[in-house]
Amino acid sequence: MKSEEISVTEEDVPKMDDIEDSSDKVERIKKSSTAYRMESSIEGVRSGTTKIIPSKENFKSSVRLTVDPSGLSKVVAAEDLKSGDLLEECFYYVMESRRDDLISLLKDKVAAYIMWSLPKDSSVYKSDEVGNHVILPTGNALAYSPSVNPNAYVEFDKKMRTMRFYTLRNVARGEVITIGYSSDSVGPSGITSKEYYELTGQNIKSKIEPSKPGGCSSCNKKKFRSRIEESDDNIQKTEI
Repeated sequence: MKSEEISVTEEDVPKMDDIEDSSDKVERIKKSSTAYRMESSIEGVRSGTTKIIPSKENFKSSVRLTVDPSGLSKVVAAEDLKSGDLLEECFYYVMESRRDDLISLLKDKVAAYIMWSLPKDSSVYKSDEVGNHVILPTGNALAYSPSVNPNAYVEFDKKMRTMRFYTLRNVARGEVITIGYSSDSVGPSGITSKEYYELTGQNIKSKIEPSKPGGCSSCNKKKFRSRIEESDDNIQKTEI
């Protein structure tokens, strides 16, 4: 049996306006023309259109990584820098794991000390129960030392998925770069000694000493917080 050849002209193809919007066919066409996937985002795991993340060819860095005789890694300035200068840009990957889930599974103190997670966001599903998503940053992000009197701070660009480290004051070439976070936190993820014990049953101490009122450390802490709040406001405005 000879197959019949079928030819279709442009006039035979129905226009989208001629098809009912409620039809399953239209939905299939719409979905096939738009990339859909499950994604782990700052808003939680959801199904939706794929986020288009702008690409960058280069990430700036004015720092270098050193290792002291004891084996500890430290980040130092590669050049003389002024207050407000960009130290480093670090792209980060957003993991599916939440902070508390990862800690309770690993029970690893080193992970608790160096682990980063996205900043607290009330819009993240169940963030109060299990914390925000853990992130895996590139660059030297895991090696920055904590201090009650930091000379740097970090901002998150959630659209570019980039962490940017800036100086809080003038920094000389070769000076160790330090960042500040809450004195009751174990690491940059914000988990506290009490929370770590509740999750693992193990004791852990914060590597940063409690800050004392007054003095330069108090001024820097206020400056650090104001910079972070300003950064969050700018990010929210950008996302809107």
